Amino acid sequence: MVNNPNPRIVVSGACIIELSDDDDRQRIANGPVYNLAKVQKLVDLHGFVVINEKAQDDQKQDFVPPLSDDELRKIIRSLEARHFHRSERCITTNNMIVDADGYSISWLRSRKCEADRPGTGCDVYVKLGFRESNPKCLILSIHN
Repeated sequence: MVNNPNPRIVVSGACIIELSDDDDRQRIANGPVYNLAKVQKLVDLHGFVVINEKAQDDQKQDFVPPLSDDELRKIIRSLEARHFHRSERCITTNNMIVDADGYSISWLRSRKCEADRPGTGCDVYVKLGFRESNPKCLILSIHN
């Protein structure tokens, strides 16, 4: 039996939801929801799935060449707390509600690492979360 770490920092019932006036998004004011180091460990152990149809399309169409799962894994492994953008409560393509953290990183695709100078990389935004009691990471959004 594998003892998976619980990635949540903010328990599900303790998320403070603020509705956005401009785009009807449910922002989580007290994010990040997940401990990034635990998220990365779970991705290493159990992988991830790009769950929303739009995210699947964006992974293939927003990036030239398309963003592979291997490169997306490297992006997630390279994230640091300073890349945190915001947290949201999201609805997946199959109507599942997931608390998610969004991160933005400037990514140098040719070297598969974070860009060390402004303007030299591709800006990548990834939003990730988890279902309760499931260690596989859900990618809810991935785009440039």
